[in-house]
Amino acid sequence: MLDNMIFKQLMKHSFTIPVEVTYPNGKTEKYGNGAPQVKIKVNEKIPV
Repeated sequence: MLDNMIFKQLMKHSFTIPVEVTYPNGKTEKYGNGAPQVKIKVNEKIPV
């Protein structure tokens, strides 16, 4: 759970283009406006 919160905060401010991120738990989040230009899949949890 904490790892997803960390990823969300990092991804929210990391790109100037719309992106789609799929987390290890299968949940997908979109950041930015418009259709995603990049799709990122995170395969493993962050060891926190």
